[in-house]
Amino acid sequence: MRLTDQSYQQLPTSQFIKSAGKNCIAIAEISGTQTVAHNTVTIINYNDVIYDPWGAITTGAAWKFTCPNGKAGFFTFIAACRYNGFDWTAANQNSLLDCYINGVNHRRVALSFTQAAGFFAIFLKGDLLIYLNEDDYFDIRAYHIAGGTLTIPDVPSQIYIMVYRVGLL
Repeated sequence: MRLTDQSYQQLPTSQFIKSAGKNCIAIAEISGTQTVAHNTVTIINYNDVIYDPWGAITTGAAWKFTCPNGKAGFFTFIAACRYNGFDWTAANQNSLLDCYINGVNHRRVALSFTQAAGFFAIFLKGDLLIYLNEDDYFDIRAYHIAGGTLTIPDVPSQIYIMVYRVGLL
């Protein structure tokens, strides 16, 4: 079920949005699995758009949120990602989420290091305040050094992004 300005609905992400159209301007989550190869920066495809009244989200391998004309300003987002269980071979192997603006790495959103070798899943979640001019875009990219290919599972409650406009809409 999709949200409207008057919705008071619990999302699959277990987040409540009251009057979604007032501050929250986009919600998307994963639908299907995605892989991230070792030592490769990969855009996360939050391909199931739940709420996007501005039409700002582009889905697919080049997923992005584009600031519409007349909407320049500050935005904040919450981004989450999880990898399925993997046999990590050593301590201090990292996985991360980065925010890219207009194709350039802007800032780290989340970072996780393994404490020891072993088989376990990784969950990354973070938020960031950014400024976008009209037609600027941002995307979220995953990276890891696990030594193999990791899978982002089809678990919308754990792999999602929520974008908020800060200030005037």
